[in-house]
Amino acid sequence: GREMVVGTYSPPFGFERNEVECERIIETINNSGATVLAVGLGAPKQEKWIFQNRQRLNVKFTGAIGAVFDFYAGNVKRSHPLFRNLGLEWLPRLIKEPTRLWRRTLVSAPIFIAHLFRTAFIRRKNYDK
Repeated sequence: GREMVVGTYSPPFGFERNEVECERIIETINNSGATVLAVGLGAPKQEKWIFQNRQRLNVKFTGAIGAVFDFYAGNVKRSHPLFRNLGLEWLPRLIKEPTRLWRRTLVSAPIFIAHLFRTAFIRRKNYDK
């Protein structure tokens, strides 16, 4: 098939607390014919919004893409390729914006990884039965 952008939308500040606005956004997405939805609201707002509305979205895939739009628009400079190749793209961003990113990087990420390992262990344990 042919890939194309069928729409874009930048919601107003605080939209996630406005039931009418959220309904309008979901309706617009569902009427767009989109099969893939990219949500770039920043963490954790984008993940929460996707989770709360996932059952009502008529798309095949929804991705929380964070700062990708800012990278492509040139608003945020990406880390040096060396950091990207080593899987450490987050490190220069953390150093540059520690007050904004410390909790996500040093608290939330390790908790998420622990959940992944726990889930993998439980699945493997159940599979081996």
